[in-house]
Amino acid sequence: MFGTYTSPAGYNWLINGQPAFTFTAGNGVSIYPASSLNGVIGIAADQFGGNNAVPLVAGQEIGPDAAGYQWFTSPTFGSLLTATFDGGPEGPLYEGYFTGLESGYLGLEFQQNGQTYYGWVRVGTPYAGLEAVWLYDYAYETVPNTPIFAGEGEVPEPGTFALLLVSGAAFWLVRKRL
Repeated sequence: MFGTYTSPAGYNWLINGQPAFTFTAGNGVSIYPASSLNGVIGIAADQFGGNNAVPLVAGQEIGPDAAGYQWFTSPTFGSLLTATFDGGPEGPLYEGYFTGLESGYLGLEFQQNGQTYYGWVRVGTPYAGLEAVWLYDYAYETVPNTPIFAGEGEVPEPGTFALLLVSGAAFWLVRKRL
């Protein structure tokens, strides 16, 4: 998803048909909870309620303890992933823990039918200065109040060798029948 200050972009993410989070790219890239009952793992950035989302590593637990950080639930301010600011004579200034990061996991907490669920989304903002976010994949625990590990439930992409092996076996079986 790409956006600019004059032409922002947004992506509303639904979980089970319910609004859960919105990603925005424009004057920075942020994720906004759809309600004050949903949250993102982050670190407080300023006294006005702004915060920076924290990239988690594969295997890190996402649950009530917020992986040792803090849950931020403000749909007004959202959680910053990356932003570029005019740094004057020194050049641009970059902010946000996802700046230049190819891939990292966002810890998510959301409510559905009065129950709390935990999940993750793997995102990247690999190009500093480009207001863009890549959304790779996601998963969430389907049992309420149960932690999930970042990357758990992710379906790995098949390797080239595995694809060649499967293709070769299929070709051999078809040829054998002819």
